[in-house]
Amino acid sequence: MKLIPLLFLFFILAGNASAQISDAFNRDLEKNRVIKPEKSIRICGPSRAGIIANSPLYVVNDIEDFNLIGFSAIDPKDIESMNVFKYAEVKDKYGDKAKNGVIAIKLKKNVKLLTLDKLLGKLKKRDRNLPIYINSEKLINRDGIYLSQAKIESVKVAEKSSDKIKEERYINILLKP
Repeated sequence: MKLIPLLFLFFILAGNASAQISDAFNRDLEKNRVIKPEKSIRICGPSRAGIIANSPLYVVNDIEDFNLIGFSAIDPKDIESMNVFKYAEVKDKYGDKAKNGVIAIKLKKNVKLLTLDKLLGKLKKRDRNLPIYINSEKLINRDGIYLSQAKIESVKVAEKSSDKIKEERYINILLKP
């Protein structure tokens, strides 16, 4: 039951629909030729750029500005509840950050979220500023990163480049599938 809102959210974020008039409806059957309509009709859904630029505020366990990378590292089984709020309902609590709505997620009590600083705390100080890759994807913005401790497989400093990562030294965070 908890997966339904997550799937709905996924389809909203990933959806890009478009439709056009087919030639079959604009054909002169007697002369077997296409009739050019006076105006073409094109129906489009919102673009991905518009959805990303106008994304809602994600709040996980009362942590505002939860980064979507950390969000993708949450196991759906760890979600206790998820609520979607319109701006009018939460503008007093979150202000203008919530102008595109709020998706509030409450995790089960046994789920522990680690900040990036806490996660990298065991590394040498000189290594903490290296580029970070999470499952071979470069982390651009370090702000608002929280990862579920149960999903972290390893955190290592890599000393040489790989097939996917061309940097000589970097922090490699692997998450469990």
